[in-house]
Amino acid sequence: MPNPTPQQLQSASLDDLLALASGRFEVVFEPVAVDGHRLDIVQIADMSAYVDRLVAAAKAGESVSLPFWAKLWPSNIILAYYLNRMELAPGARVLEIGAGGGLAGLVTALRGAPTVLSDVDDNALLFCRINALKNGLGDAVEVRRVDFTTERPEDRFEYVVGCEVLYQEDVYRPLVKFLAHTLAPTPGSQVVLARDYARRARRFFKLADRDFAITEKTIGCKAAGESGEPERHLICISRLTPRRGQAERERPEPDHAGGDA
Repeated sequence: MPNPTPQQLQSASLDDLLALASGRFEVVFEPVAVDGHRLDIVQIADMSAYVDRLVAAAKAGESVSLPFWAKLWPSNIILAYYLNRMELAPGARVLEIGAGGGLAGLVTALRGAPTVLSDVDDNALLFCRINALKNGLGDAVEVRRVDFTTERPEDRFEYVVGCEVLYQEDVYRPLVKFLAHTLAPTPGSQVVLARDYARRARRFFKLADRDFAITEKTIGCKAAGESGEPERHLICISRLTPRRGQAERERPEPDHAGGDA
């Protein structure tokens, strides 16, 4: 079945989108509580079984893509909590990159911020739109296909947020350029990124330090592991604020070597 365009997703009904998703996966809605908000988030019903089928298909020579976008990572939950408690400027717009199911952006939409959920995966966009409609946010949330390694949106956003977008080192340089371009040149505009503490991404922050002042906060949490038992996680929240006058200056970018993802 062909993938709907983002425009078609925007105009489709929840029933139609659920029928499309159910034709590709066995899906369920899982409740997620973020402070006082309760959201129903569509999930692949048995992720382990689905991944096992993909692995078997790969061994048989088929081309497969693992559904990292479909998992609710601990950093997703922490980012959603963080954004719910962060002061948002009235009328400010939010862009979530690598949105997966879009939990963080759904929270900003619940707080009244016009929000765009973006990803490069068509199924992620499908899940994002299902989640928006399921939670009564169809008019507050737009879905877009955005590749932050190659694209530069025409519009700007006061907040750009993302979770676990730093797992591949080859995206660091284009991502920094994307953020510098996409963030609105207004006071208070900022980037908020969440990642597992073990993913240090030192090279990304070296590159970003030219254009942004960076602060970090580490937050501990517990989440169910593969065995069902709670596991402790450390999540880093990084806030990147444009340096004064940086947007107006152009200078050669140094070629930093080394680093880790």
